[in-house]
Amino acid sequence: MLPIKDWWIAVVAVIVAALLALLAQILFADKAQPSEAQCMDAETREVVRNLALDGLAAGFKQNVTHLYDIWVKNPDDQPKRAIVGLHNAIDAYVRARRDAQKYNPPVCKEDRL
Repeated sequence: MLPIKDWWIAVVAVIVAALLALLAQILFADKAQPSEAQCMDAETREVVRNLALDGLAAGFKQNVTHLYDIWVKNPDDQPKRAIVGLHNAIDAYVRARRDAQKYNPPVCKEDRL
């Protein structure tokens, strides 16, 4: 059993950690909320969507290249690690691509005429 002095230090440390976690949650919770979509015309929407898809493809390719570089530099537990990383990358790419294809911001009022 801890001496009384050490016990109180542990209690205070737990309380401080809980308060810091609560403060971090409060401070960063608003930033995690999605913002309202910017209105745009149909042509701009397609340009934005295509740029997003191009960026996703480039990011996926970069991630696969990185996985291969790691495999070459550290062959321990390969190809299992590379396969897990590749599956994670594919899953993220497919979900992000699906969301990008669903992107449909509102049309600006002056474009609705």
